Amino acid sequence: MSAGRGYRSLVAELHLSVSSDGFRVAEADLSAASADEIRATIVEATKCGAWQLWVYGADLESHGFRADGGYTRLHAMDCPPGETLPTFADPTRVALLFAEAYRGVWGHKEVGYEFAEGVAAQPHLVHVVLDEVGICRIDPVARVIDAPGVGTDARTLGRYLRLISAACAVLGPGEATIESWGDSPEVLAAYEALGFAVAERLDGWSLDL
Repeated sequence: MSAGRGYRSLVAELHLSVSSDGFRVAEADLSAASADEIRATIVEATKCGAWQLWVYGADLESHGFRADGGYTRLHAMDCPPGETLPTFADPTRVALLFAEAYRGVWGHKEVGYEFAEGVAAQPHLVHVVLDEVGICRIDPVARVIDAPGVGTDARTLGRYLRLISAACAVLGPGEATIESWGDSPEVLAAYEALGFAVAERLDGWSLDL
Protein backbone atom coordinates (compact mmCIF):
# COMPACT_ATOMS: atom_id res chain seq x y z
CA MET A 1 0.00 0.00 0.00
CA SER A 2 1.70 3.17 -1.10
CA ALA A 3 1.86 6.01 1.37
CA GLY A 4 0.21 9.37 1.09
CA ARG A 5 0.72 12.14 3.67
CA GLY A 6 1.50 10.54 7.00
CA TYR A 7 -0.67 11.22 10.06
CA ARG A 8 0.46 9.83 13.43
CA SER A 9 -2.35 8.45 15.58
CA LEU A 10 -2.30 6.68 18.93
CA VAL A 11 -2.73 3.37 17.12
CA ALA A 12 -0.98 3.34 13.79
CA GLU A 13 0.24 5.68 11.13
CA LEU A 14 -2.64 6.70 8.92
CA HIS A 15 -1.82 7.57 5.32
CA LEU A 16 -4.16 10.08 3.74
CA SER A 17 -4.75 10.03 0.01
CA VAL A 18 -7.49 10.31 -2.61
CA SER A 19 -8.96 7.24 -4.28
CA SER A 20 -9.35 6.96 -8.03
CA ASP A 21 -13.02 7.84 -7.47
CA GLY A 22 -12.08 11.14 -5.85
CA PHE A 23 -12.85 10.17 -2.25
CA ARG A 24 -10.55 11.03 0.66
CA VAL A 25 -9.10 7.77 1.99
CA ALA A 26 -7.20 6.85 5.15
CA GLU A 27 -4.99 3.75 5.13
CA ALA A 28 -3.50 1.73 7.97
CA ASP A 29 -2.04 -1.66 8.83
CA LEU A 30 -4.24 -3.27 11.49
CA SER A 31 -2.88 -6.80 11.12
CA ALA A 32 -1.61 -6.80 14.73
CA ALA A 33 -4.17 -4.41 16.27
CA SER A 34 -6.42 -5.15 19.24
CA ALA A 35 -10.17 -4.50 19.18
CA ASP A 36 -9.66 -1.25 21.09
CA GLU A 37 -6.95 -0.14 18.68
CA ILE A 38 -9.16 -0.91 15.68
CA ARG A 39 -11.99 1.19 17.13
CA ALA A 40 -9.55 4.02 17.90
CA THR A 41 -8.23 3.94 14.33
CA ILE A 42 -11.75 4.28 12.95
CA VAL A 43 -12.29 7.33 15.17
CA GLU A 44 -8.97 8.86 14.07
CA ALA A 45 -9.73 8.29 10.37
CA THR A 46 -13.11 9.96 10.80
CA LYS A 47 -11.50 12.96 12.51
CA CYS A 48 -9.13 13.27 9.55
CA GLY A 49 -12.11 13.76 7.25
CA ALA A 50 -11.66 10.47 5.39
CA TRP A 51 -14.67 9.07 3.59
CA GLN A 52 -13.30 5.55 3.60
CA LEU A 53 -10.73 3.52 5.56
CA TRP A 54 -8.53 0.95 3.78
CA VAL A 55 -6.62 -1.47 5.99
CA TYR A 56 -4.65 -4.69 6.12
CA GLY A 57 -5.78 -7.11 8.79
CA ALA A 58 -7.31 -10.40 9.84
CA ASP A 59 -11.08 -10.86 10.04
CA LEU A 60 -12.46 -7.34 10.59
CA GLU A 61 -16.08 -8.02 9.66
CA SER A 62 -17.23 -7.70 13.27
CA HIS A 63 -15.96 -4.09 13.22
CA GLY A 64 -18.07 -3.21 10.19
CA PHE A 65 -15.37 -3.69 7.52
CA ARG A 66 -15.99 -5.56 4.28
CA ALA A 67 -13.40 -7.76 2.58
CA ASP A 68 -12.06 -5.74 -0.32
CA GLY A 69 -9.10 -7.20 -2.15
CA GLY A 70 -5.77 -6.71 -0.45
CA TYR A 71 -2.17 -7.14 -1.55
CA THR A 72 -0.87 -10.25 -3.32
CA ARG A 73 2.63 -10.86 -4.65
CA LEU A 74 3.00 -13.67 -7.14
CA HIS A 75 6.21 -15.11 -8.58
CA ALA A 76 7.12 -17.30 -11.54
CA MET A 77 10.50 -18.89 -12.18
CA ASP A 78 9.94 -18.40 -15.90
CA CYS A 79 7.53 -16.08 -17.70
CA PRO A 80 5.06 -17.84 -19.98
CA PRO A 81 5.26 -16.75 -23.63
CA GLY A 82 3.09 -13.76 -24.43
CA GLU A 83 1.53 -11.65 -27.16
CA THR A 84 2.76 -8.21 -28.10
CA LEU A 85 0.50 -5.21 -27.47
CA PRO A 86 0.95 -1.49 -28.17
CA THR A 87 2.60 0.75 -25.58
CA PHE A 88 2.00 4.29 -24.29
CA ALA A 89 5.01 6.51 -23.74
CA ASP A 90 3.28 9.85 -23.15
CA PRO A 91 3.01 10.41 -19.36
CA THR A 92 -0.30 12.29 -19.60
CA ARG A 93 -1.96 9.52 -21.62
CA VAL A 94 -0.62 6.95 -19.17
CA ALA A 95 -2.00 8.91 -16.20
CA LEU A 96 -5.45 9.32 -17.78
CA LEU A 97 -5.76 5.63 -18.59
CA PHE A 98 -4.52 4.63 -15.14
CA ALA A 99 -7.20 6.81 -13.54
CA GLU A 100 -9.98 5.02 -15.43
CA ALA A 101 -8.48 1.52 -15.39
CA TYR A 102 -8.17 1.34 -11.59
CA ARG A 103 -11.32 3.28 -10.69
CA GLY A 104 -13.07 1.77 -7.69
CA VAL A 105 -10.31 -0.78 -7.02
CA TRP A 106 -9.01 -1.09 -3.44
CA GLY A 107 -5.50 0.25 -2.89
CA HIS A 108 -5.28 2.44 -5.98
CA LYS A 109 -4.95 6.22 -5.68
CA GLU A 110 -6.01 9.14 -7.81
CA VAL A 111 -3.54 9.83 -10.57
CA GLY A 112 -2.95 13.23 -12.12
CA TYR A 113 -0.12 15.62 -12.86
CA GLU A 114 2.02 14.29 -10.01
CA PHE A 115 1.57 10.74 -11.29
CA ALA A 116 2.43 11.83 -14.84
CA GLU A 117 5.58 13.49 -13.55
CA GLY A 118 6.55 10.22 -11.88
CA VAL A 119 6.05 8.35 -15.15
CA ALA A 120 8.24 10.86 -16.99
CA ALA A 121 10.97 10.44 -14.36
CA GLN A 122 11.10 6.66 -14.91
CA PRO A 123 11.58 6.19 -18.66
CA HIS A 124 12.65 2.57 -18.22
CA LEU A 125 9.08 1.57 -17.29
CA VAL A 126 6.95 0.09 -20.08
CA HIS A 127 3.17 0.62 -20.27
CA VAL A 128 1.32 -1.83 -22.51
CA VAL A 129 -2.28 -1.01 -23.44
CA LEU A 130 -5.28 -2.94 -24.71
CA ASP A 131 -8.12 -1.42 -26.72
CA GLU A 132 -7.61 1.95 -24.97
CA VAL A 133 -9.36 0.52 -21.87
CA GLY A 134 -6.65 -1.55 -20.20
CA ILE A 135 -3.10 -0.82 -19.10
CA CYS A 136 -0.26 -2.68 -17.43
CA ARG A 137 3.02 -1.25 -16.14
CA ILE A 138 6.20 -3.31 -16.34
CA ASP A 139 9.63 -2.70 -14.84
CA PRO A 140 11.99 -4.69 -17.10
CA VAL A 141 14.96 -3.98 -14.84
CA ALA A 142 13.40 -5.36 -11.65
CA ARG A 143 11.26 -7.80 -13.71
CA VAL A 144 8.14 -6.69 -11.85
CA ILE A 145 4.64 -6.46 -13.35
CA ASP A 146 2.04 -4.19 -11.77
CA ALA A 147 -1.22 -6.13 -12.00
CA PRO A 148 -3.22 -4.75 -14.94
CA GLY A 149 -6.06 -2.29 -14.70
CA VAL A 150 -9.12 -2.31 -16.96
CA GLY A 151 -11.84 0.30 -17.34
CA THR A 152 -14.98 -0.14 -15.24
CA ASP A 153 -17.26 -1.24 -18.09
CA ALA A 154 -14.69 -3.53 -19.72
CA ARG A 155 -13.43 -5.70 -16.86
CA THR A 156 -13.37 -9.18 -18.33
CA LEU A 157 -11.00 -11.95 -17.32
CA GLY A 158 -9.81 -12.20 -20.90
CA ARG A 159 -8.57 -8.61 -20.93
CA TYR A 160 -6.64 -9.04 -17.68
CA LEU A 161 -4.98 -12.16 -19.07
CA ARG A 162 -4.08 -10.50 -22.37
CA LEU A 163 -2.39 -7.65 -20.49
CA ILE A 164 -0.43 -10.08 -18.32
CA SER A 165 0.52 -11.97 -21.46
CA ALA A 166 1.79 -8.74 -23.02
CA ALA A 167 3.80 -7.99 -19.88
CA CYS A 168 5.43 -11.41 -20.15
CA ALA A 169 6.27 -10.68 -23.78
CA VAL A 170 8.04 -7.49 -22.68
CA LEU A 171 10.09 -9.33 -20.05
CA GLY A 172 10.90 -12.45 -22.07
CA PRO A 173 12.20 -15.68 -20.49
CA GLY A 174 13.26 -15.55 -16.85
CA GLU A 175 11.85 -14.90 -13.41
CA ALA A 176 8.99 -12.46 -12.95
CA THR A 177 6.90 -10.99 -10.14
CA ILE A 178 3.33 -9.67 -10.23
CA GLU A 179 2.31 -7.15 -7.57
CA SER A 180 -1.45 -6.91 -7.15
CA TRP A 181 -3.71 -4.61 -5.14
CA GLY A 182 -7.44 -5.26 -5.05
CA ASP A 183 -7.70 -7.99 -7.70
CA SER A 184 -10.56 -10.46 -7.44
CA PRO A 185 -9.95 -14.11 -6.49
CA GLU A 186 -10.94 -15.07 -10.06
CA VAL A 187 -8.23 -12.87 -11.57
CA LEU A 188 -5.59 -14.06 -9.09
CA ALA A 189 -6.49 -17.69 -9.79
CA ALA A 190 -6.04 -17.04 -13.51
CA TYR A 191 -2.54 -15.67 -12.87
CA GLU A 192 -1.74 -18.81 -10.90
CA ALA A 193 -2.99 -20.95 -13.79
CA LEU A 194 -0.38 -19.22 -15.98
CA GLY A 195 2.38 -20.48 -13.68
CA PHE A 196 2.63 -17.69 -11.08
CA ALA A 197 2.61 -18.84 -7.45
CA VAL A 198 1.46 -16.72 -4.51
CA ALA A 199 4.51 -15.63 -2.50
CA GLU A 200 2.78 -13.19 -0.14
CA ARG A 201 -0.82 -12.27 0.59
CA LEU A 202 -2.28 -9.63 2.93
CA ASP A 203 -6.05 -9.40 3.34
CA GLY A 204 -7.54 -6.01 2.58
CA TRP A 205 -10.63 -4.44 4.12
CA SER A 206 -12.57 -1.22 3.63
CA LEU A 207 -14.98 0.74 5.79
CA ASP A 208 -17.22 3.61 4.71
CA LEU A 209 -16.99 6.40 7.29
